[in-house]
Amino acid sequence: MACGDDTTSSTPAPLDAELTTIAVARSKKLGDVAKVEGFVSVAPVTFFSATGDLGFAIQDETAGIYVNVYDNIAAPLGTKVRVLGQLLETGGQRILASGIGSITILNDPKVQVVPKDITTGSLNESVEGLLVRVVGKVSKAPVDDKSGNLYYGVNTAVDDGTGEARIYVPINGKTQTPVIATDTMTVGATVEIIGFAQQFGTTYEIDPRRSTDLVVQ
Repeated sequence: MACGDDTTSSTPAPLDAELTTIAVARSKKLGDVAKVEGFVSVAPVTFFSATGDLGFAIQDETAGIYVNVYDNIAAPLGTKVRVLGQLLETGGQRILASGIGSITILNDPKVQVVPKDITTGSLNESVEGLLVRVVGKVSKAPVDDKSGNLYYGVNTAVDDGTGEARIYVPINGKTQTPVIATDTMTVGATVEIIGFAQQFGTTYEIDPRRSTDLVVQ
């Protein structure tokens, strides 16, 4: 994810739609309305430094998707939610644009979303929207993504021998520091990274969410 993401339209106010799986929702045409349920895999506001919205991500047994929203939603990791929204794309990534009146926090027990283990070379459209995990060597030193006084995130990369995977680390809004300790990601170090798989332009990337998403081995 990088600065300057532009959603193709403002937050819609859809009427209603039949409840479907996230995979079915992702297959709809851009502009279609969809209603899905899933467990929060990325907490609200986590990616604010890069997206400028207060969104979050959800996942079910079929797929995952980022929910673009500008309202403050109280939905910690593992919370089950129902979202009604419009299928859009931003930076090439498929998202569900919604609003506080179209998001329902369900009373189901919280569930820990387990990341999907992938190789760095298989980071592509097939896993977009999912929480994933890779293990490999740092192949590019971390570089700050800044513009003037604005700090958006940190770019780095990991390779397990199957191809390089871009890692984009957002900034904690309170501390203005990367959400993982990128200073420990020296080139050649073996690391385990968990994060949200997404697309920006023609590049796929993994975005960590919190400090425990990095393990230096």
